[in-house]
Amino acid sequence: RRFWPGPLTLIVRAASRLPLKVTANTGNVALRIPGSKIPLAVVRAAGLPITATSANLSGAAECTTAVEVRDQLQDRISIIVDGGTSPREIASTIVDLTNPESRWKVIREGAIPSQEISEFFAQGSTTAG
Repeated sequence: RRFWPGPLTLIVRAASRLPLKVTANTGNVALRIPGSKIPLAVVRAAGLPITATSANLSGAAECTTAVEVRDQLQDRISIIVDGGTSPREIASTIVDLTNPESRWKVIREGAIPSQEISEFFAQGSTTAG
């Protein structure tokens, strides 16, 4: 398991049975298995996948504390779980796998360098988990 759990987000085509509103009307879904204990515990306790957005506004700085989340998102969310300061200040790397012609494309370079992603796919790997 080279990248998961960890700071890698994969964008894939959503299954047709997934409600379109879950994909923000794109037909795609972003998948990630977090490396932090609290989100992993919530997913395990729920016993099923959880859909969520990142805890920051698009294009805004990453939030690393509950206070930063509250200050940035204000009344857009109803609950914040304070797990202390996030140990990672670098965003996840986002890889788009929705284009069959290009196979993969780094959308955002983050904690995992693009070169490492390139080497992974060059080895013929087909799964990130």
